[in-house]
Amino acid sequence: MWLARETLKLVKNPDIRSIEACNVAERYANGEATTEELNDVAYAAIAARDAAYAANAAAYYAADVAYDAADAAVLTTATDIAAYAVSYAAANAVSYAAANAAGYAAVYSAQLEKLLTYF
Repeated sequence: MWLARETLKLVKNPDIRSIEACNVAERYANGEATTEELNDVAYAAIAARDAAYAANAAAYYAADVAYDAADAAVLTTATDIAAYAVSYAAANAVSYAAANAAGYAAVYSAQLEKLLTYF
């Protein structure tokens, strides 16, 4: 439970369903919650994860469509190669920002650092 709580500290505005999942899991570990309660919050946390994934995927595909449109427009003349590069970079920046919105790298790094303090 400690690791889950520490991870939640790294997330800006964590979803309430994730917080509740930690609360119920801790209560379950202490014998204060039922298996049914644990399953309910687990499914809610999974729904939160899926919603975040869908939002990130939508942003990625929107950036991909923008890239494709820019690609088609830019390649009409050879003199627009610079505009092509800028459009490509902008589309990639948007997609990478969406993919990293949850801060997966920061969470992983913090978890690893904490874990290494014990070994």
